[in-house]
Amino acid sequence: MGRGREFLDRIYALEDQGDVRSFYDETAGDYDEILLAQVGYVSPTICARTMARFLPGRQEPLMDLGCGTGLAGEALTALGYAHIDGVDFSAEMLAVARTRGCYVQLALADLNAGTNIPAGSYAAAVSVGVFGQHVLPEALDHAISIVEAGGLFCFSVNERAFDDYGFRDKVETLSAEGRTTCLSLTKEPYHVKESIDGWVCCLRIT
Repeated sequence: MGRGREFLDRIYALEDQGDVRSFYDETAGDYDEILLAQVGYVSPTICARTMARFLPGRQEPLMDLGCGTGLAGEALTALGYAHIDGVDFSAEMLAVARTRGCYVQLALADLNAGTNIPAGSYAAAVSVGVFGQHVLPEALDHAISIVEAGGLFCFSVNERAFDDYGFRDKVETLSAEGRTTCLSLTKEPYHVKESIDGWVCCLRIT
C-alpha cells in the first residue's frame, strides 16, 4: 500500500470529531506533500476554475470554508481573486495556510457547529474536499447562508460520499425549495494517483 492510500484510509477510518481535528493538526506539516505528490489532489484547482466560469469579478469577497492549508486559496489567487478569507477547524492547518499569503483573514471555525459568519457576508464561497462523512449535507444550509443573494457557492465531494451521504439529494432539495439554482454539477478528477473522482457543484443563491 502506498503512502497516499494509507493516508486516505486513515482519514476514512476516523469517526470521532475530536480525532478528526487531532489528525489534521498532527499532519498539517506533511499534508501538502502527501496530498499533492502522493495522492494527486487536483480538486482545489478544478473548483477554482469552476468558480471562475461564473464569477468574473476578481475583487469580490470570497470565503474558503474548511480552507485547510490553503490549496484552494492559492488556486483562486492564481486566477486573480484578490479578497479571500478562510476558516478551518484545525489551528495547525491554518498556520500553514497563513504562510501562503493569499488570505486577508483566517479564523478557527467548525462547519458542523456553524461559523458565526453573518448571513450574506460574501459574494461567493468555496469548500473543497470538506464535505463527506465528517461534514454532512446539513452543513450546506449554513454554507449557503453566508453568501449574498445572487452569489455563488462551489464545493467538491469525493465520488463515494456524494451519493452515499446524501449530497445529491440535498442539492436537489435546495433547488426544489427555491433556495439555490444548480449552475453546474460535473464529475471531475479528484485524487488522480488513486483513480478517485469527485463531484464539483456550483450553486447560485436565490
